[in-house]
Amino acid sequence: MLASSGTKYLVLGLVFATTALFFATFNGMFNSVANFIYNHGRRRSFANWMNQLAQYWQANGSTSYGIL
Repeated sequence: MLASSGTKYLVLGLVFATTALFFATFNGMFNSVANFIYNHGRRRSFANWMNQLAQYWQANGSTSYGIL
């Protein structure tokens, strides 16, 4: 009975050790995707906003009422 309990604890210890490594890898994958979106999406958003601002300026000039 003692050997059976020891084997169960050993197997559970190996499962928990592997689970931590799995979640660390899985979390790292999501961090890589988030960093890619942050680094590449930020530039496009700013350029897109600047293009929209330039179009608005060309269409309406500097007399824009309602915008401070």
